[in-house]
Amino acid sequence: MRSPVTLLKDAWGIFSSNPKLFLGIYLIPAIIGFAFELYFGAKVDQESVMSSEQPLIFAAALIVLIVANILMGIALVKAVANPSATTVGGAYREAKKYFLPYVLISLMVGVVVFFGLALLIIPGIIFAVWFSFAYFALIFEDKRGVEAMKVSKEYVKGKWWAVFGRYAFLLLIAILISVLMGIVATVLESGLENIGTAIASFVFSAVMVPVVTAYTYLMYKDVSTSAPSSDVPQVEDVEEGE
Repeated sequence: MRSPVTLLKDAWGIFSSNPKLFLGIYLIPAIIGFAFELYFGAKVDQESVMSSEQPLIFAAALIVLIVANILMGIALVKAVANPSATTVGGAYREAKKYFLPYVLISLMVGVVVFFGLALLIIPGIIFAVWFSFAYFALIFEDKRGVEAMKVSKEYVKGKWWAVFGRYAFLLLIAILISVLMGIVATVLESGLENIGTAIASFVFSAVMVPVVTAYTYLMYKDVSTSAPSSDVPQVEDVEEGE
């Protein structure tokens, strides 16, 4: 597998090869989210949001926002695989084909990881790493449900610590950048600077979301093309070693 730094460099290379594509994919749910926040954020009084027809409007708008973000996630996966031959519209059209299976896998993985975390936390972390490539198995191999989860677990077999370490590296980078942005936001307190901070935060997200997607996709390519071995930590082994 590529080192974490190499993965990050290669992921940046994918993004920088066609930034307009990734920005276009990201903008659609971002605009919907901005409109959502603009409309409902202005209603400070909670009773005004929940009065008359407002609950229905709020629920419908929230569903649209959630669907748009899910489609964006799938579209980005399709885009990072071949940015030079992908369009924004084409990526979203492809994303629609996988929407329901993607949601199903997300629910299944979410339930398994939740119960794993509820047990002793460590099993949940193990499950999360095992099944982290199930979405890629769906999109690129047409594996569905439990089959996609099994494929992901097989890919991680023998590489659990390597995969975990690369995710941890990515999380550390995200935390460091978030802390730096928080410091900047605290220093810049006037209204005008806050607008600038909001714009900077949007630009950061518009870049980081595709880069993180590309980073994970490259990990999937690495683990799916290498032969598995048998040294992946098992839940029972971890529990016995505590």
